[in-house]
Amino acid sequence: MMMPDHPNGRFLGTWIKGPHRTNSHWSCFTPTTHPIQALAYDNQPSPSIVSAQAAAFTLPKGLNEGRAGNWSVDLQAYFPALSFVLASGMYISHQVWPLAHNRCLYRKRGYMHKAENAAQGFGQENAQVEFRDVILEDLNTLERIQRALDAGLTKEFNFHEHEVALRHQAYVVRETLKRYDLECATAE
Repeated sequence: MMMPDHPNGRFLGTWIKGPHRTNSHWSCFTPTTHPIQALAYDNQPSPSIVSAQAAAFTLPKGLNEGRAGNWSVDLQAYFPALSFVLASGMYISHQVWPLAHNRCLYRKRGYMHKAENAAQGFGQENAQVEFRDVILEDLNTLERIQRALDAGLTKEFNFHEHEVALRHQAYVVRETLKRYDLECATAE
């Protein structure tokens, strides 16, 4: 997200919808000079976040609400444990289920149009590998944060001003726990 044309890495927009939210992400597509990667990008069955064609794809209502020309994906998060990364030619579902105070089960599924030939199949596999790498990078960061919490090294989180979605998530969790505590107290 931190590209020369987008040095601050901010979202294109964040929309709060009750306990849920949507973030529109900047397009980080830059033409590649590597012939194998260009072959993969050029042969996807439909435009996706790594395709220069993505901006030309007609999006349904609800995606890219700000209709930004430099849009790549929306991340729609449904509290408490479901989110979707929605692009112009594919989507990925993420589910995170707590197992303990410091453990969870994570599931991801990706969906694309059926490839019509081997070249499109290659483009799809490349897109899935790129998404896998991004997700593994994120999960690695989360695992390190959890280890710091478990060790008592991290006591609190400070959110930057543009982290509206994360601040909203923390607020929703706090309010949900307050309501639960109140319900438990009145049930006694």
